Amino acid sequence: MSILNLNEIVNYLDELDSCREKLLKISRDIIRYSKKIIHSIQQEEFSTSEKLIREMTVLKEEFMRIASKVPRLYHSNMVCNVLVEYVESYVVYTIVTRGKVPLFRDLNVEPIPYILGVLEAVGELRRLALEYVRKGDLDRADRVLNFMEGIYMELSVLNYPDSILPGFRRKCDLVRRMLDDTKNVLIFARGCEDMRKLAGGGTAEVC
Repeated sequence: MSILNLNEIVNYLDELDSCREKLLKISRDIIRYSKKIIHSIQQEEFSTSEKLIREMTVLKEEFMRIASKVPRLYHSNMVCNVLVEYVESYVVYTIVTRGKVPLFRDLNVEPIPYILGVLEAVGELRRLALEYVRKGDLDRADRVLNFMEGIYMELSVLNYPDSILPGFRRKCDLVRRMLDDTKNVLIFARGCEDMRKLAGGGTAEVC
């Protein structure tokens, strides 16, 4: 005769393990979609990006439906990290194609992964800005830089411990450095462009 009567506990742990396995599989798919979306944006294949965004969102909703069954998983680092990836690619896509930053309610995610995902998006925005500079499209690079700066200015005022916003302060410091570096590159590129115009040489892709 059992003295602990573990049947209910075992059932709970079985459900936890089953949900965890399902979430792991979907999480890998979401992360893969996120990377594909960023790549398609870099290649300016926006119709592909839009299709991938729709498909990734369906996966995210299924992911959250499963996670919500078990609060321990719903509030886990695994779920948060996947949503950060989702937010990152969605934010980059929306900035590039619609000229705005989606709100956390638009993405149907919790505030914490939203904030961390928006910060992560700045790194991808920097890569886009540098690519635009390389191509000589400085106005487009400027617009991306403005979004980078706006994101930093609004988020940098938040002051919460790592137990609330894990890694936030460190990420903010990285974003500040990225912002300064990108500004310097763009200032230099603008100077080169002005010099060429004065010399009657027009514009070029690189200085």
